[in-house]
Amino acid sequence: MTTGEKLRALRIEEGITVAELADRLRIIRSVWIAASELHPSKPEPPAPTVPTLAERREAIGWSQERLAKALAIGPTVIQRVEVGDWCHSGARRNALAAIFGCTREEIDESVEETKRRAQ
Repeated sequence: MTTGEKLRALRIEEGITVAELADRLRIIRSVWIAASELHPSKPEPPAPTVPTLAERREAIGWSQERLAKALAIGPTVIQRVEVGDWCHSGARRNALAAIFGCTREEIDESVEETKRRAQ
């Protein structure tokens, strides 16, 4: 991590402006601004996004009822799963992976993301 990146992280962590950080470091603001224009910080890469189970279902255009029928379970189970109240067994997770065209590991990540967002 470069010094600039460390300073940016500190500024964000402290919730202060660039001007306030410059004051804390006793740097003349115009010098700080000129230096930042010469060496612009790199944009932060977007955080990886893990789709929830509902987002995976919607991406393939299936209803909860259709997914429930394909898994031989009731639609209320799908509703519970999509709000993070319950998760499928290993066999059902494998079936979900086949239906959604992804790996079992990706389904496991989606289950965890579903639970995380439900909190």
